[in-house]
Amino acid sequence: SLNYKHTPLISALYLYSDISGKQLLIEPAATNQIKFISVAANWATKEEVLKILKVAFFEQADIVFEPLDEKRVVVKLMRR
Repeated sequence: SLNYKHTPLISALYLYSDISGKQLLIEPAATNQIKFISVAANWATKEEVLKILKVAFFEQADIVFEPLDEKRVVVKLMRR
């Protein structure tokens, strides 16, 4: 199960990296502001957890992921 409440953004990004096995190339603007992420899921697969985290990053912190190659992902602040 996945249960993170008011988790600092950088900690949640490290969690995403650990689960996905991808190296995150984080643009400074993506983590310049103090932001927190809250997510919860029961009995989720690895793929479901990654999807839940991506949605949480986007909705709660305006963060998006852009694949660079098979092992690296760029983390960017999405300007709305």
